[in-house]
Amino acid sequence: MISALISIGLDGGASSLKWSVRDAAGTLRHGQTPGANLQLLGWDRYRERLFEALRQALAAAGAGPDQPCSVGLGLSGVDRPEEKERLDRWLRALLPRLQGLWIGNDALPALRQGSGRLSGIVLIAGTGSICVGVSPDGRTVRVGGWGSALGGDEGSGFWIGLAALAEACRMADGRRQPTALLKTILEQLRLEAPMDLIPWAAALEAGEFKRQAAALTPLVLRLARGGDPAARRIAARAQAHLASLILTAARKLNALASDAAAEPWPVVCAGGVFDHAPEFLETLKGRLEALAAGVRLCPLTEPASLGALTLGLEHVF
Repeated sequence: MISALISIGLDGGASSLKWSVRDAAGTLRHGQTPGANLQLLGWDRYRERLFEALRQALAAAGAGPDQPCSVGLGLSGVDRPEEKERLDRWLRALLPRLQGLWIGNDALPALRQGSGRLSGIVLIAGTGSICVGVSPDGRTVRVGGWGSALGGDEGSGFWIGLAALAEACRMADGRRQPTALLKTILEQLRLEAPMDLIPWAAALEAGEFKRQAAALTPLVLRLARGGDPAARRIAARAQAHLASLILTAARKLNALASDAAAEPWPVVCAGGVFDHAPEFLETLKGRLEALAAGVRLCPLTEPASLGALTLGLEHVF
């Protein structure tokens, strides 16, 4: 019966909603729609984004909302029980023949897909950043994920982009030695002069500013790879922040599961920061190995949305 279900998995961050769907014949398809974060968009706009992603996934499977299905949703900004309950009610009304449902933080599908189980550590560095650890008995620890308004999201795409913008402003002032970073940022944003950054930033609402700042990450990491000193400093600081998230999660997990601490915790790293720059992940891996951190990095070679799809199937009613 389970194999005949339309099964959908959503991996949802602020930058994009990536979906995977397996139709009743077992054919797998993938796609994506604009990102969604409940805290940034509010309930109505957030629900519209989720609906569009689910609609596209069902259409790709040749199905409609009245088809028997399971759904797994890994969503950023959805952590509190009342938020999950509201989504649960909405989905059951939207999909009347829903037969399996899992809703959780967007870090967990990546862990399920990358390590093959829901145990270990997962680090997400996309527009924001968060690290989640899951003990073998299912207890969870969380590090980071506080959001940029509280000084969090360290090492994320937004953090890298904002650090680059701040560095560019200091270069324009003469407080920093100019590098290619300033000129390249202006070209990317299609601005004529550094002072144009002020009206550019002022004209953007908060969510769009985060998106456009995070979109500077590939540029920064490319310059870092080419040896630009300012970009290299930013990349190194981002790696130090991300390593700190992982090490703190490992320490907290060791306190929960001392009998399992002899084996290194599997660590799955996912998100746009790693997608754009494989060497960034390699350098982070080297940093952790040098610290003898008791962790081992597991590559995420398939979409995290597949992990969400699997979790939906594992929670059939």
